Amino acid sequence: MNVSPAPGSHRPVVGILRGFDRQAVEAIVSACLKGGLGHLEITMNSPGAAGLISLARQRAGDRMQVGAGTVLNERQLDEALAAGATFRSEEHTSELQSLAYLVCRLLLEKK
Repeated sequence: MNVSPAPGSHRPVVGILRGFDRQAVEAIVSACLKGGLGHLEITMNSPGAAGLISLARQRAGDRMQVGAGTVLNERQLDEALAAGATFRSEEHTSELQSLAYLVCRLLLEKK
């Protein structure tokens, strides 16, 4: 079975972390950077997720995209963005709802 993406398409591999403590996240980020992984997601249902996102962003700098996963509401999205998340995924929110929320938030920040 061929599971390769179609020629010319881009599908990044994303490492997903759920339930790891700070020490483990530091070690995982280092290993991911050494291995060349460019995207790491920390799920928002992990204890202290926002702090872990911030930690991963500090450790990775601009060498890796660090995002938030399992984003279920606007509060979690706000926490993830404030922590420096560069992407997000969610399970129960439509893309249109997320886009509408982000547009409204950006408009409010400009005032």
